[in-house]
Amino acid sequence: MRACATANRDPLVTTTAVVRQGRAIGLNRWPSRHWRINKAWTQIVLLAGNLLAAYRWLALEPGHLRDASVKLLRFRLFDLPAQLTRGQRKRRLHLRADPRRSAARWRDSTG
Repeated sequence: MRACATANRDPLVTTTAVVRQGRAIGLNRWPSRHWRINKAWTQIVLLAGNLLAAYRWLALEPGHLRDASVKLLRFRLFDLPAQLTRGQRKRRLHLRADPRRSAARWRDSTG
């Protein structure tokens, strides 16, 4: 009986994690009162969730970051200091390479 009860809890835990991820991405609030806009928003959020799942599977090693929340991934991986400049009819994205800042940020967040 105990094995059956634990087997039934796994889908609930997985469903809760998926719902939590959807809310963190933007599924908890629709941007408009119009159905078509909200439908497009929902599809974009689902696409973002699928891209995030593929990124986790392909780019991250098994362990802490692969199972991390969306907020933690956004803080550690996707939030990079950059500056967008224009010149000579081109736009350039300058990423700041400051190893001291990124190392301190990583150290503080793993605490």
